[in-house]
Amino acid sequence: MRVKPYLQNPTDGGITVMWQTSVPCTGVVEYGTSPDSMTRERTLLDGQADWGTMHKVRLSGLQPGLKYYYYCPLNFF
Repeated sequence: MRVKPYLQNPTDGGITVMWQTSVPCTGVVEYGTSPDSMTRERTLLDGQADWGTMHKVRLSGLQPGLKYYYYCPLNFF
């Protein structure tokens, strides 16, 4: 990763995760209230999975007051 994942634009029910990679790949974030049970979100552009080096994934439906874990796996397929 060129720039490690960081959080932006927090709202009552969501937040944006952004990061940059050195080579093109799909932008995916796995997140949840337990590291053992994660939900997957990905960057979409016009309904298609985005392929690039700048990644931005919006997580919504988050509950205030809960601790969330997130992980950005690199997918070079």
